[in-house]
Amino acid sequence: MPFETLSAFLMPACEAPAGPEAPAAPASPAALDGLLETALASGPDGCVVLDLAGRIVRCNERFADLWQLPSTLLSVGTADAVRAYMARQLVDATRFLDRVGQDIAHATLPPTESFALHDGRVFVRRVTPWYAGRTCMGLLVRWRDGTESTALREALAASEASHQALLDHLDNGVFVARGGRFLATNAALPALLGYNAQAFLGLGFEDVIAPEFLALWKHRLANHLPQGEATRRSYRLRLLPRCGDEAVWIELQVRPSLHQGQPCVLGLVRDVTERRRAEQCARLRERVQASLPTAADLDSVLGAIVCGTEDMLPTLRSALLVREPGADRLRLAAAASLPEALAAALDGLPLSDAARHGLATQRSGTLMVDGLAQAEADPAFAAAVAASGLRASWSTPVLGAGGMLLGVLVAYREAPGAPSAGDATALAHAAQLAATAIERRHADAQSRLAALAQQCSGEGQMVLDAQQRVLWVNPAFLRITGHAADELLGVDVRRFDLAPNGRHFLHDLCRALQADGQWRGLVHSRRRDGQTLTGWVTVQRCGTQGQTVVLLSDAGAP
Repeated sequence: MPFETLSAFLMPACEAPAGPEAPAAPASPAALDGLLETALASGPDGCVVLDLAGRIVRCNERFADLWQLPSTLLSVGTADAVRAYMARQLVDATRFLDRVGQDIAHATLPPTESFALHDGRVFVRRVTPWYAGRTCMGLLVRWRDGTESTALREALAASEASHQALLDHLDNGVFVARGGRFLATNAALPALLGYNAQAFLGLGFEDVIAPEFLALWKHRLANHLPQGEATRRSYRLRLLPRCGDEAVWIELQVRPSLHQGQPCVLGLVRDVTERRRAEQCARLRERVQASLPTAADLDSVLGAIVCGTEDMLPTLRSALLVREPGADRLRLAAAASLPEALAAALDGLPLSDAARHGLATQRSGTLMVDGLAQAEADPAFAAAVAASGLRASWSTPVLGAGGMLLGVLVAYREAPGAPSAGDATALAHAAQLAATAIERRHADAQSRLAALAQQCSGEGQMVLDAQQRVLWVNPAFLRITGHAADELLGVDVRRFDLAPNGRHFLHDLCRALQADGQWRGLVHSRRRDGQTLTGWVTVQRCGTQGQTVVLLSDAGAP
């Protein structure tokens, strides 16, 4: 009979059973002997029966085999001698003897307890009192060899510890969740959001997932778990950090699993905040570069930079101020979300006042101001800042080639303190884009002015390639020589004989190119209609591909 079938007589403590259902009369000695014999003979345990004085009443063969007790010791030895023999085999003999004393005193004991032996085995001990009616007659002590199960438990615990250590060394977050709450995680996921591991466990999805992505998160779990399907597809979501307002973007992969025998969700979380920011910067750069040739004015390009920056950093309000060429003031070129009063205060700000209003105009780098309203000395400016609710600013100069100041990029935020390293990187990238746009527009303007000057110039101009073919002529050159543009463009100039008596005007130009790359002199030639042409010619080699510029002035012109 299994030991559990004796529950009517074997209670969890040395207290008499209470209640109306308790036996009123003691069982007969024959019945008690039968129950004990059944308990001693059944199961794999080594059992020993003790009376209330702690004397050994009876034991089975398995008990003697487990402890390797000599037969003489069992037949003539006292209970103390048997206990001493057992204690010599145990690593912690003192604890065993203490427990024996508690057995005899009928103290409350743990349900089961393990003892290690010197030979490496582990025995599991269980003590249960037995009753005759309401009278405690003694104790039944069961011993079982738990070496294998203990080794398995230790191996399992070591394996779990090893797996947890491996997971904790991963950069990616791993979690187990059920019922909308996190049950287990490695160290990376709580650290990503600013939690310690204990504080993170038990949190609900709504505590860490941005509201706009919560429905997608729950959909991912509901869509795959009931069918037992895993997915390799990643979903990009935004998480809520415990402190601060910087967004944490992740890629999520989930699959069904089991945790403590119950269905659960196993998730992998990869931090893609920096990757997403780099992708946004690259897209913004492409948009700006594509818009430069076609944008109506510079301010529209700078406005696109400000809007793109605020898309990347939604907690910031940005503005770009441009220094007009030759001016000592800053013009507000773009401020998509800046309050009107603050924008008006910034527009037209003298360069000499920029630094005390939190604007970086020096090559040395950025300028951060915390507590804007308190730091502002100008009452009107302080009022505009206070009304805006903005508390901190971060600015960087927009520098061109050679460190020339082109403008200032400034970002304001409602939260105090400096921007994060990732935010600062994105703002620096926006400043570089602004510098590129401003320099490109300045260069385009200069080119247009130069082209206009060339078209209006009274001096003839012609550009040749390395093979002496005509690339470009201005209207003055055509007027002086009498040729049409389509007669010259793309043609080798050596085909034209413009001078009488073997004097070749354009051949003189070729000889000048073969000398030291430049030449200036008076040339006598003829126009296309045969009239005499006397002109001053300057030949200058330029460019990296062998181009040559020819300047022609009509010496006979009034």
